Amino acid sequence: MRCAGRALSANRGVIRITPRSTSESGSRAVNASPRDLPWDIRTPDLARVRREIARVLKPYCLSAPAQQPYDARLIHRRLSRTALTLIDYGGEVVIDAGLMSRCYLLQVPLEGSYTLQTSGRTIEVKTRCAHVVHPGMPLEMAWSSDCRVLVLRFEESMLAPCGQEHRRCTFQSQTGEVIRLDAEPNRSLGRLIDYVTHEAIEGRLFERVPRAAAHVENLLVSSLLATFDSRRPPPCREATPACVLRAEEYVFEHLAESVTIADIARATATSARALFDNFKRTHGIGPLAWMRAQRLDRARAELFAARPGEMHVTDVAMRWGFMHIGRFCGAYRDRFGETPRATLHRERGQDTC
Repeated sequence: MRCAGRALSANRGVIRITPRSTSESGSRAVNASPRDLPWDIRTPDLARVRREIARVLKPYCLSAPAQQPYDARLIHRRLSRTALTLIDYGGEVVIDAGLMSRCYLLQVPLEGSYTLQTSGRTIEVKTRCAHVVHPGMPLEMAWSSDCRVLVLRFEESMLAPCGQEHRRCTFQSQTGEVIRLDAEPNRSLGRLIDYVTHEAIEGRLFERVPRAAAHVENLLVSSLLATFDSRRPPPCREATPACVLRAEEYVFEHLAESVTIADIARATATSARALFDNFKRTHGIGPLAWMRAQRLDRARAELFAARPGEMHVTDVAMRWGFMHIGRFCGAYRDRFGETPRATLHRERGQDTC
């Protein structure tokens, strides 16, 4: 999400929305149906759509270029424990959902594309790809004007068979994982997503037979886990040393506290040198640098979610263990490309955050 957000930032302002004509919106649907879908909501009011999506998925911030016409559309269906949401803002937008928590998202662009940025790399998620967003990951995206995305939300416990170990193997990146659905061995997952989407939106089976929805949901989860398994390198389970796993758990439990590498080494029953070497091989940085990165991510999520005047940068910094505000600001700018104050006072558009 991050790179495209910057590309649009120069054009952000107060949103002035006018409905897009029928000829412009066209007749788009899942798999290029000759007619459009039975949308639950269709409106030029982006703020209304954002509120509905925040209610069924999670609160987030939405920014849009000023003076661009919008024809926003939304469909939401619930299976058993899984929620299915189809979103089309009808124009170019930037979304910042902060850190994900307690759920996985499987996002499939049905038309158009969206972009993300991490470590100076731009990642584009296109049609016939699925983007897996995992708990604890920051999610910021820039959607193209023709982007239409299917979002499947899974409770974290539903993917528990993959476990923490699996998650580390599959999701090393801060942008999640992109899966090609038009290539083996993922074609089955793609066909299943197509079926579930069509039946949930235009069929009546799941309404008439609730147990069918639960069965299909289990099949979808099994297929997703099988996709994860097929992509995981065989030695991955052995690649993360036990001392690193214990160190990560200890760090998350003491994230806001003053912790030394000696403290972490004692908690993991290993020497500081062995811990540092194993951590460097696993994450590319030492345990204290990794801990600082986790703190910065939490601080950014708080700053972005707050309204100016409700929170002070110094309070957030101290809450996450940064006692020197100058060093905090420098580290924050190095990691996110902007100052903490810029995040707190970022323009978010009219009634969008």
